[in-house]
Amino acid sequence: MTINMKHLLFSISLFFLSFGSFAQTINSLPYLEPFDDYGVSTNDNDVRPQYWSVYSMYSYVTNNVSPYISGQYSSSAPGSLFIGQGGRARLPIIDNSIRIDSLRIKFKLMSTVANSTLKLNLSDGSYYPENLIEFASITPTVLNTWQVYEVWIDTANALYPYLKLSSGTIDNIESLYIDDIEISYQNTCERPVNINVSNISANSATIGFISQDNETQWEIQYKSSFDISWSNATTVSNVTTNPCTLTGLANSTPYDLRIRAICSPSEQSDWTTTRFHTSISTLPYLNSFDNYGTGARIMPYGWTKISDYNTSTSTVFTYNYSSPGGLIIMTNSANNYVIAPKIDTSIQLNSLRVKFQYSVLSSASGLIVGVMTDPMDTNTFVPVGEVSTNFISSWEEKEVLLSSYTGNGKYIAFKTPYNSQSIIDNLEISTIPSCIRPGNITLNVSANSATISFTPQNNETQWKIQFKQSADTSWANFPEFDFSNTPLFTMIGLLSTTAYDVRVKAICSANNSSEWAYSSFLTAIDSLPWVESFDSYGTGSTTFPNYKWKKIVNSSNSNISISTGAFSSPGALRFNTSSTASSYVVSPKIDSSIPLNTTKVKFKLRIQYNTHKLIVGVMSDPTDANTFVQIEEFNLNEANTWKDIEVLFNSYNGNGQYIAFKTADNSGTCNIYIDDFEISSLPTCVRPTQLNISNITPTSMDVAYFNGVNANQWEIEYKPYSDTSWQNAVRVSNITTNPFTLSNLPPSTVLSLRMRAICSATDSSEWTYYEKPIYGENLDFSYGNFANWKGYSALNTSMGATLGFSDWAQTIGDTNDLISRTKFLRVNSDTNANDVTVPNLKAIPSGYNNSASINYDTAYYQYNASRASKLIYDLDVDFTNYLLTLNYAIVYRKNNYNFYEGPYFSMEVLNLVDSNGVFVENGRVFPDSYYDTVGVFAPAGWNSYENSSYENYNWKPWTEKQIDLSSKVGQKVRVKIIASKPKNQYIKAYSYFAGKTEGFEKATCYPPLTVNVDDVGSTYANISFDRTMPTDSNWVIQYREIGDSVWNQVYFDTNNYFLRNLLPETNYEAFIQTLCSDTTYSDSSHVFNFSTPTLYIDSTFNNQTAYLCGKYFYDDGGQNNNHSNNTNYTFTICPTRKTTDPLYVKRTKVNFEEFSLGQGDVLRAYSGRTINPLTQLSVENTSNFTGNFLENKSIFANLSDTSGCITFKLITDTAITSTGFKAYADCIDRCQRVIADLDTVFTKYDTLGNISNHLIKTITDSVYSDMDSTWTYNTYRTVDFCEGDLIALTAKPQFPDNNSYYNQSINNCIYYWSFGDRYYDTINYNNMVGHIWNEPKAYKLELSVLDTSFSYLNGVGCKSENDINTIIRISQNPIKSVKAPVEICSGTPFMLNVGYDTNSTIVIDSIKRVEKITGIFDSLVFIPDGPNCPSLFMETSIFFDEFLPNETFDSINDLRSVCINMEHSFVGDLSIELYCPNGQKTILKHFNYTGGSDMGIPGYGNSGCEMSLTNLPGTGWTYCYSNQYLDNARGVISGNMTSPIDSSNTINNSKYYQTPVQNATSAATGFETPDLNGFSTLLGCPMNGEWKLRISDYWGNDNGFLFWWKLDLGQITTWDYQAGLDTVLVDGVNNYNLSNDTVVITPMIDTSGLIRYDVSIIDDLGCVWDTATYLNVAQSPILNLGSDSSSCAPFSILLDCENPDATSYLWLPYGDTTQTIIANSPQNGDSSISYIAQVTNYNGSIYCTSSDTITLFVSSTPLSPTNLNIEEQHNLFKINWQSNAQSFELYRNDTLIAITQEQEYIDSNLVHGENYCYEVKAFNGICESDISNEVCEVFLDINTIETNNFNAYLYPNPTSNKTILRVEGLNENANVRIYDITGRLVKTIELNANDEELEIDVENFAKGIYNIRISNSTINITKKLIVNR
Repeated sequence: MTINMKHLLFSISLFFLSFGSFAQTINSLPYLEPFDDYGVSTNDNDVRPQYWSVYSMYSYVTNNVSPYISGQYSSSAPGSLFIGQGGRARLPIIDNSIRIDSLRIKFKLMSTVANSTLKLNLSDGSYYPENLIEFASITPTVLNTWQVYEVWIDTANALYPYLKLSSGTIDNIESLYIDDIEISYQNTCERPVNINVSNISANSATIGFISQDNETQWEIQYKSSFDISWSNATTVSNVTTNPCTLTGLANSTPYDLRIRAICSPSEQSDWTTTRFHTSISTLPYLNSFDNYGTGARIMPYGWTKISDYNTSTSTVFTYNYSSPGGLIIMTNSANNYVIAPKIDTSIQLNSLRVKFQYSVLSSASGLIVGVMTDPMDTNTFVPVGEVSTNFISSWEEKEVLLSSYTGNGKYIAFKTPYNSQSIIDNLEISTIPSCIRPGNITLNVSANSATISFTPQNNETQWKIQFKQSADTSWANFPEFDFSNTPLFTMIGLLSTTAYDVRVKAICSANNSSEWAYSSFLTAIDSLPWVESFDSYGTGSTTFPNYKWKKIVNSSNSNISISTGAFSSPGALRFNTSSTASSYVVSPKIDSSIPLNTTKVKFKLRIQYNTHKLIVGVMSDPTDANTFVQIEEFNLNEANTWKDIEVLFNSYNGNGQYIAFKTADNSGTCNIYIDDFEISSLPTCVRPTQLNISNITPTSMDVAYFNGVNANQWEIEYKPYSDTSWQNAVRVSNITTNPFTLSNLPPSTVLSLRMRAICSATDSSEWTYYEKPIYGENLDFSYGNFANWKGYSALNTSMGATLGFSDWAQTIGDTNDLISRTKFLRVNSDTNANDVTVPNLKAIPSGYNNSASINYDTAYYQYNASRASKLIYDLDVDFTNYLLTLNYAIVYRKNNYNFYEGPYFSMEVLNLVDSNGVFVENGRVFPDSYYDTVGVFAPAGWNSYENSSYENYNWKPWTEKQIDLSSKVGQKVRVKIIASKPKNQYIKAYSYFAGKTEGFEKATCYPPLTVNVDDVGSTYANISFDRTMPTDSNWVIQYREIGDSVWNQVYFDTNNYFLRNLLPETNYEAFIQTLCSDTTYSDSSHVFNFSTPTLYIDSTFNNQTAYLCGKYFYDDGGQNNNHSNNTNYTFTICPTRKTTDPLYVKRTKVNFEEFSLGQGDVLRAYSGRTINPLTQLSVENTSNFTGNFLENKSIFANLSDTSGCITFKLITDTAITSTGFKAYADCIDRCQRVIADLDTVFTKYDTLGNISNHLIKTITDSVYSDMDSTWTYNTYRTVDFCEGDLIALTAKPQFPDNNSYYNQSINNCIYYWSFGDRYYDTINYNNMVGHIWNEPKAYKLELSVLDTSFSYLNGVGCKSENDINTIIRISQNPIKSVKAPVEICSGTPFMLNVGYDTNSTIVIDSIKRVEKITGIFDSLVFIPDGPNCPSLFMETSIFFDEFLPNETFDSINDLRSVCINMEHSFVGDLSIELYCPNGQKTILKHFNYTGGSDMGIPGYGNSGCEMSLTNLPGTGWTYCYSNQYLDNARGVISGNMTSPIDSSNTINNSKYYQTPVQNATSAATGFETPDLNGFSTLLGCPMNGEWKLRISDYWGNDNGFLFWWKLDLGQITTWDYQAGLDTVLVDGVNNYNLSNDTVVITPMIDTSGLIRYDVSIIDDLGCVWDTATYLNVAQSPILNLGSDSSSCAPFSILLDCENPDATSYLWLPYGDTTQTIIANSPQNGDSSISYIAQVTNYNGSIYCTSSDTITLFVSSTPLSPTNLNIEEQHNLFKINWQSNAQSFELYRNDTLIAITQEQEYIDSNLVHGENYCYEVKAFNGICESDISNEVCEVFLDINTIETNNFNAYLYPNPTSNKTILRVEGLNENANVRIYDITGRLVKTIELNANDEELEIDVENFAKGIYNIRISNSTINITKKLIVNR
């Protein structure tokens, strides 16, 4: 302590002043101010003493406040005056009637921060400038202790009437408390000091002191400390001895004692006070600490405290076991001791027991009980026992036996170790009992039982136990249980989730038992949900549901209790934190029957400040914070607002059974409230938890999470953080990875995010919210604020060449870093804004969106002198941001400055290193990673500016600096910018800053950062670089020729690599990637370029290989010198290839454009990479190339050589040289040829389901031209079929080079089909395809075949290039008309004919087709007047998509014509150009400055840029451009033509056709020069896409209009054919076949009316076209005379015509006209007679006659046949006989086998080795002969030697009712199955092996085509049957 004053009295006092004074002016003494009459300050209201003036001095370093009355500490309750750093407190003015130099100021002072200083001043009362005289300065050396000070004012200082108190500094933290100020006159009689009380006993004490004057008499008063008034004190007067002894004191009593000096009978000093306690002589000694009051620094009377370093606290505290007080013993960094009053010498301390209630407020707390001999010397402390507890802020009874103590100390002391917060209450010091109760009780509980264990204290073996529910207040009704031997007892039958009390005592003997030892517990939770509302416990700072919930409080300044302010009244669980240590609250135990990872917790949460956090987790031991396992962390973005919280425990896999809450370690002062807590089971679909955001880039972030059960997919939604609704959030679904990278995020946007699980299509979880705002790197201020930045302010304190600043005060950072403007710092976001001082300076540089102004004065702070500002940004360097760009600009007022005392600016990039958990600056990253300047009058290279007020400024324009931080990856760096005004000057000096970072995408490894290319040769380059990471060991380089689209790649494992096989004379670009793993790569390095020189065959290239394609190489003389002599070079030229190609896919061709070797020199070439005589190449049978032989000749590598290379041997002798060679190396595709082709047949599936094969036809068209009398022939193939048919085509590619290098097969090909109808198909490895064309017309069929046999080499394969020249032709219905019905009689034939003649019944027509592809632009477009308009040209477009993908313009005939309908007033102005989709063009009309003709008939007006009333269209003429004439009928034909616009721009109106002009300008004339190459400049154009017509007007004063234009692309296909009449099927009552286009139809005799006949016409493409014709049939008479009659003798018969209503009858041959006649047979045998009857009917319009004939036969009886003979032939018998009869019956072995009219019979149904006998009988009509003689023969079958061929026939076919299946060669039974055209089985018949014919009934079959399949074990044949109706 240092004091500057005349005289100061010092003492430590516990005396309390209890009165005060209120005065506006101090005009009487004493003046008293106890600060107890105004109330105390709160967070919302500062209270200050009346008539005092208080204020604070501003600091940029500390947060200074004005003095205020505090209730936290006071010597006399309730208040004291707090003065912090910068604080000033001025008392009321002292009246001039009071002499200042006669005053004494007495006060109590306490400091809580070391080195805090109180200054006492006299002031004149002014504020600025203030006149002060400092007369005292006090720095307390003892902290946290009230001390009394007295100060006198001497005459030298007594100049001003105000007394002023102030802190020592304004920029250092200080904390002072002042109380009980007394201002009075100085006393001439000084009081005694340093009172010492000694020799204390139970009833007496010795008092000693130090006298300050020469007095010899004193007065003493003493009283009980509990007596607050001295009026009843005992007074001892006339004390003349020092020391003196007081007697008659009460034992175990605290006393207050005071003494004063008696200087004279009329003069006494002030009192000096102390306190002491008589020794304890009566036991038990009890102290409840309830009679002392409570508050800071209150100690029990007679107790003392001492600390090793005076930094600890002990006091009677409001936290207690029994209200109102308990004794708290706290320590910080040293041991703290609290000592009880002395124990009387009559009592032995080793007979005592110390018992008390014990609680702690932090987990580190403990309490040691011991004995001291000197209460003021900690070295005398002897520990005896130690107590602890696992329950934070809970009370337990503890006892310590002093029986082990052997010393002579008389003071029982309590010691707390470092950082302890222990509290004792209800202390009892008594004699140790004879039977000591059990100790160390522990409980292990479950839902329905609890096991208690303990430690016996007496070696006893018997105990009693009693337990009850805590709700029962009495133990009387509960039994006691005896148990013995083992100190363990299990209580069963308990209720779950119920509070119980238990007590146990020891039985030492039959008459001696201990006191009860108590404990309580709560049984476990075994049923969910379990709810806790915290509403049943009451509220208060000490209210807590002990033994139900548990708490761990690790700070004396923190508390956990049940508090008001609940979500649901009255109570909520409250964390009151005021330190950085964590506190815990632990739930009741959850029974082991409920796995914790199947539960969730819901509760309400409110946090006072949004910077504080609550952590939810699990504990396995509720008393051990180390068992806490975090599950989820919460910090609410909205402070003091209730939020619904849900925590899932599915991620927990430990054995904990307690759910716990924990405050964060850095929580500081805050209130956290929890209410309505519920534990329940997890849902079926569990939401993800533990969301973690990392790797944030401007457009991406990684989201990690803990997977919920049953989920296999997740969804994320994100939205701007400012958006309060999720309605418009972006949803990302089908998430299956963890973590998941969200990409394509909106940059510079603060986001909110939520996530849920998708367990099934119908089951999804609730959302899990990521509560924090998500924002990333903000070096570029992209968020429009100072997020992640820190700002500071200071004063420029520099001294000349020494830079200096006052302590930097933080202004931005931590909780307020989201602001965009504060004091001297602001973010600029207007990219158009200029600096307000220098208009030419942009506030934001080009290419940036934001910047910061540093040290920029706002209007409010405009005139701050010396002001300096600092911005810092700490950057975690990785490869995503390693490239740092800093941009800055500076402005300051021009002046002459004294070096650093002038404006100062710096920008640095600094290393940051970890120093005990704090990152500190450690030098610049690189020597040049800074900018540092001091303001001078005119800095070099800067700009200057003078404003209208003649103020001159220096300004540095935006300057960019880029720093490569790759060497700092994984480290922290700091960007620090400082801008300072000149010292003590108010002028402007500020800077701007803009920054950004660049790098690679986030990855596991990264590419080289800097790549060097050295030593570049014609075929190689040396690539070197530093390893990006030490573990990098493998890389891949990708390189390509600039302009190429394909990258080559090479893998390598050294960072100094020679890249070989490069092309000479080539510009390369390349980049390198690092291999992260076998399958993953880093991002690409920056692309670097290099160039290779020309290849010369010299000694450096000897035995080397060059990969060339499209490159030259030369001899060693180069392009200008001869080759060298005496050389022997071997070199190889190979085709270029991609490094990923497994083998070479091309072969080399070398063409020697120049070749001249000296005499005796030779060049040899070999196919391959080596010199092998077997592979030596020859040209024109020459293999040794000398002289000029190879000039303009080429050498090819063999197709069979796998390398494709050519190796050369060049040998020159020592004699003559020559010019050498210039060779061009090219690469030829190694593909063996593939020729696309079709099979000669195709398969047709018609609409009826019929399947048939047809030949592909070859057609030659001939077209005659009238204009040049020539014929044009066009040969192509056709696939002809019918509308709706499905066609199956078979590709049959040809491979003429097969097996030259590899094997080719149709099975290795991919087939690309284009069907001409905008449909395409790709078939892999199958050469068949099917397709249906929907419209009947012609289509171009195209086939491209990709042979993949070679794909393993070139990655693709080899493709055909030919046109298969095939047209698809689909038949069209040829039927033109059908005649009206004709009336005929039934049974009368009618001739139906089909033909082209219009007289035919059915008229058909010929078909003609013309097919082409045309695009039309049909819209009126104005052609602007060129130079006078915004655009010189007009463009319109036509779009094609009908062609095959990638189909190109391969022939000038592919563009048939382009026709333009337009008008324009001056031809010479124009150019007309046609652009194809890739930008190639052809010039249709060239601009050539001459020609005055109009195009078309122009309208009104000849200028202007748009159509108007004065610019109206005229009449357009059509101008066509083509290589061929255009014919309206046939399309394009060949021939020359007249140009529509000739070279002089004259219009040829008769013909508007012209070949496009390619070489359009003649150098001599500038006129058009016709070029007959036509559209050749369009070769290679894609056919599909946008074709543009551009018309440009290059001269003014004219305009025009485009009306339309059209473009005809593709070859014209002309198809003429006649509908042939191969077959016509007619179906009516009967079925008919057409012959020669005609069929005779006879209606059934019994029909009448309108009868329909269906007609099917089959054309020459095989297509069936159905129509119908009708006949109006009149009924003819139905006449039936019966069957013919015969007899062996003459006979007669009655014949009847019937039809009695007939019009007439007629009998022939005799002419009878009656209805009946008698007819007679002939009289002679073997003769007959026929009778014809005719009957006629008339229906009113037509006569219909019917007739019938009957024949009467008379036969003779024949003779028996003779000469019966058997003739054996091959495998049958031929039987013949002789007879003149009409017919015969043949019998074999007495069985009739045949009836025949022939006289022979073939019998083939014979069995080898059988004997057969034959007989025959003759017949004439019904007359039969006798049977013939019998003839027999044994059959020998020659089939046992020969194989019989099988044949089958169907007849009739077609048929309508039945058909006969005749078989030949059937050797075993067979199945006959009949299928319709769809393949459906219709019928199955068994065919026996011995059946030659099988009749098949099809009468019920539908019309159509059927397949009949005959099969057995040896045959399988199908026949087709047509069924008609």
